[in-house]
Formats: sequence, structure tokens, C-alpha cells
Amino acid sequence: MPGNPWIISTLWLAQYKIATALTLEQLQGVIGILMWVVRHARPSGVLPEQLHPFGERPISVCPLSWSHAEVIITVMDYLDKYHQLRRKEQ
Repeated sequence: MPGNPWIISTLWLAQYKIATALTLEQLQGVIGILMWVVRHARPSGVLPEQLHPFGERPISVCPLSWSHAEVIITVMDYLDKYHQLRRKEQ
């Protein structure tokens, strides 16, 4: 059994990739993680805590405000790093 994917821990991975990115190309890899999160939002936009490992349907608390908070933090980190790297490359 592979365990249940968590929105939060997936976003922590994105935050790590943002923090360690040295180029815009490396930063681009974070977009796929953010899109994964968006794909797993309910039609109303709310995010669950966990997803079933097979079929990836929500199986926990939904909405989970912590998941939403991590999305905001991750996007803000991404934008800050994007602008930092963009200035560096000019």
C-alpha cells in the first residue's frame, strides 16, 4: 500500500524546489506540482487533506484550511523566487 497523497506534503516539496532553484528552468518544474494540486480541488475549489492512492479521490477532511494556506504560501514563494531569478538573468 503506497500511502495517501497529502496536498500539504506535496506543496512542501514544491516549496523545497522553489527554495533550491538556481535558474528559471529549475523553477519551472514547480508548475507541474501546482497544477497537480489544482486538478485535485473539488469543483467548488476546496482542497482535501488527503487523496486515495488509487484514483486520487478525496478521502479526508474537505475543505482543509491548512491545504489552502500552503497553496498561498507556495504561490507567493514561487512569485518571489521567479522575480529574483528573472532579475538575476537580465
